[in-house]
Amino acid sequence: MKNLFVPYELALKLKEKGFDERCFNYYKENGMLHEVDVYHPKMMVRTECVAPLYQQVVDWFREEHGYHIEVEIGTQEFSYFIYNILKDRKETGTETVYFNGSYYQALIKATEESLKLIK
Repeated sequence: MKNLFVPYELALKLKEKGFDERCFNYYKENGMLHEVDVYHPKMMVRTECVAPLYQQVVDWFREEHGYHIEVEIGTQEFSYFIYNILKDRKETGTETVYFNGSYYQALIKATEESLKLIK
């Protein structure tokens, strides 16, 4: 179940970019994951940050910033993942990067690249 939540370092970057959704877990300043029923960023002390689900982050990028993130498995003989970042339906461009790793590694990389795109 731990793989459902973004890692601590990524949660900190999301916090810096304004992610402030309610979450089921949060991180203490030491990066330890703590479970609660629902945790809101306004309840945190300065050294804590929410631990969002990957799906919450993908939804946040789409709903708040117009970026759509998707990760899919490659179809060649060897195993790899592709992540795409699309901006609004009006744009046809997509950034496709081949990533040799796990699904979650590709999703983390896509999230980090998406964070660079928002102000």
